[in-house]
Amino acid sequence: MRKHRVYLGLGSNLGDREFNLLQAIERLRLLGDVVKVSRLYETDPVGYLDQPKFLNVALLLETDLDPWTLLGQLKAAEADLGRVETIRFGPRTIDLDILIFDDLVISDPALTIPHPRLKERAFVLVPLSEIAPDLVVPGIGLTVRELADRVDGVGVRQARWKLEGILGRDLQAEAPDVPLPLSWVGVGDLERVALFDTPIGRVYCPVRVWLGVSLGAGRRGVHASRFGEALDDALKGGGGLSPATLAVRVAGEVARRQEAEAGHSRLTLRYPISPAGTFCTVTAEARCRAGQCRAGLGVEVVGMTVCPCGLELARQFARRRLQATGLPADDLLDLLPLASHAQRGRLSLFVGAERLPSPEELADLAQAALSAGTADTLKRPEELLTILKGHRRPRFAEDVVRDLLARVGRALTYLPDSAYVEARLTNEESIHPHDITVVWAGTMGALRGGAWRPITRESWLDGTADV
Repeated sequence: MRKHRVYLGLGSNLGDREFNLLQAIERLRLLGDVVKVSRLYETDPVGYLDQPKFLNVALLLETDLDPWTLLGQLKAAEADLGRVETIRFGPRTIDLDILIFDDLVISDPALTIPHPRLKERAFVLVPLSEIAPDLVVPGIGLTVRELADRVDGVGVRQARWKLEGILGRDLQAEAPDVPLPLSWVGVGDLERVALFDTPIGRVYCPVRVWLGVSLGAGRRGVHASRFGEALDDALKGGGGLSPATLAVRVAGEVARRQEAEAGHSRLTLRYPISPAGTFCTVTAEARCRAGQCRAGLGVEVVGMTVCPCGLELARQFARRRLQATGLPADDLLDLLPLASHAQRGRLSLFVGAERLPSPEELADLAQAALSAGTADTLKRPEELLTILKGHRRPRFAEDVVRDLLARVGRALTYLPDSAYVEARLTNEESIHPHDITVVWAGTMGALRGGAWRPITRESWLDGTADV
C-alpha cells in the first residue's frame, strides 16, 4: 500500500535547539520514513517577539498513519521532548506541525490541513520550498515556491550550523569526483523472518537478503540504512507471501527509496515442500526498472549421483571373477546390485517468467532428475532403497542436467518461449579433490527446439537479453 506523503515543519528556540531538532527527527523515524530534510534556518520570532530566535527545518515523512493518529503522535513527541504550553506563539523546546498531508483539505476543530498559517509564514515556506518547490498546495492552487516568493523572508536566514547528512546536504546525492556509473551498489546478508504460504500451510521462514541499486554517474552514493528500511516495509502487512512476491516488493521499494534507476533483490530461504519434513533452498530474484519488474524463482535440492564409469568398472571386475568359476555371469550381474562411488549433487533450477511455478513444483522436477534423493535421517530399509535406487540410475553430471531440462520442457508447458530457464548441478566428488559443475541457461523456446543463444540470469532480469 502506498504511504502517505506528509510535509512537516519543525522549530525550536529553547535549550539546545540543534539537539532538540535532532531528537525530534529521530522520533519521527519511528512513525515512518524521513525521506527529505531541508537545511537548518535561524528565524526571527513571529507573533510574540520577546523570545529567543528559532531554528527551523522542514521535512518529508512517508507514513502509514492517518492524519489524526499522526497528530496524536506528534503531540506525544512534543511532550516527551520537553515542550510545556505557555502563551500563544510563545517559546518552546520543540514544535511539530503538519503542513501538508497528501492532497487532503481538512477543516476540523482539532486539525486543519494544509496548515492554516502556511501561506503567510516565511519561516515555514523557505525551508519547505527547498525540498518541495513545485508541490502544489491543496486548496490554494499555488506551488510552495510561488507562496514563498510572496512572503517577506527578511527574518529567515540559513543557520551557521550544518549537520551534514542529517539536516544539511545530502552528500550521497552529490556528483562524484569520477563520474562513472556503477552496475550495482547494495548490501548483503540482511536476515529477517517472514511468513510464507507453503505446501504445509503458513510457515515462518528465516530469509537472507541481498539488495542493490544501479547507481548513475551523477550520484555519489546510496543511503545504506534505506536498504533495511525498504525490506522491513515490504514485510509489513498481514497474510502470507510467496518468495517471488516478496522479492518484487523489496526491489521496487529499494529503487523508490534510493531514487535509483533500478532496484534488485535476491532472497534465499529454507522452504518446506512436504509434510514429511522435506526442505529445499529457494532463491527468488527481482529487478524493477522504470516501474517495470521482472522476477524469477529457483530451488536447490541435494541428492545423490552414482558414477556410470565406476559402476561399469565394478561390473567388468565381477564378470571376470564369475566367469572364472564357470557361473552364469551376466544373469547374476543383472540380479545383484553392484558398487560404485557416489557424489552429493547440488542441483538447482531457476525460472524467470511473468507466471512462475511454485517452489515445490520446481523441487519435484529437480529431485526426479537425480540418481536418488537424500534425507536427514535414514532407517536401514530406507538406506537400502536409496542405494538400490541410486545404483539403478547411474548418471553423469551432464545426464542429470539434460534430464532435468527435458522434464522442464514436458511439465512447464504454460511458460512462454521467452521464459528464462537455468539448470545448474555441482557434484561434490567423492574420489576427486575437485567438484564438477554443469550449467545450462536459455529460454523455453530453445528447449522446445528453437535456436539457442547465450543468455544469463542477469541479462534476462535486466531485459537486455534478446529473447
